Amino acid sequence: MHSAKRTATLVLFFAIMMLQGLVFFLTHLTIIAWYLNLELPSWKPPGIEYGPVWVGMHLLLILAGFLIWMLPSSRGRMLSLLFFILQLALTGVWSFVFFELKSPL
Repeated sequence: MHSAKRTATLVLFFAIMMLQGLVFFLTHLTIIAWYLNLELPSWKPPGIEYGPVWVGMHLLLILAGFLIWMLPSSRGRMLSLLFFILQLALTGVWSFVFFELKSPL
């Protein structure tokens, strides 16, 4: 794949993952008070650590998706992409259940 096309693909993966993060952030602003009033375990990391961890995790997801996409077309690649998309969908469902339905369990 040409370098320009590879760069455009990486930018697309970046945009998709950052859009997902932005949508999550904007749709969950109203539940911050609920979350802060939960009885949280003593081992929960301080809130300041969540930002860098989530950014790092999203950057690694971008890289993983990009690397899978760049593999030669094969059944294994398609299966990997399917699992990658499934993982993203399950993360979205978990976030909805936990935050929107206010169901920590």
